[in-house]
Amino acid sequence: MTSDIDRKICQKVMGWHTFSQFDYDWWCPCPKGDHDLTGLTVRKHETFSPSTDISDFWLVEETLMEKGLTCEYIDALIEITNILIVDSDKSKQVANYRLTSAVIFLLLHATPEQRCLAALEAVS
Repeated sequence: MTSDIDRKICQKVMGWHTFSQFDYDWWCPCPKGDHDLTGLTVRKHETFSPSTDISDFWLVEETLMEKGLTCEYIDALIEITNILIVDSDKSKQVANYRLTSAVIFLLLHATPEQRCLAALEAVS
């Protein structure tokens, strides 16, 4: 069963469409209604879960990079993970931040679900 987040990732971020064949539902990167799968990699709905499996999420992250959405994704991930970035005197949050090693370290610990929510925010 595909979760709502996974379905949205497949449709909105990946641009995939669904079709049924061989008693399974599949995600396909082909145009809607075109089921010529020659040379394409398709994924079963029940086994592709980027919101719970980080190895599935890496494909989503690669797609964001290809679409030029890395800054939007990182901004959304910082927001979703509630990382507070303040200026040097610690008096206010900084809008234009610098990705320090501490911030990068915290982002590495984002869950697959948090990463998916940030990806959806990045494409909206």
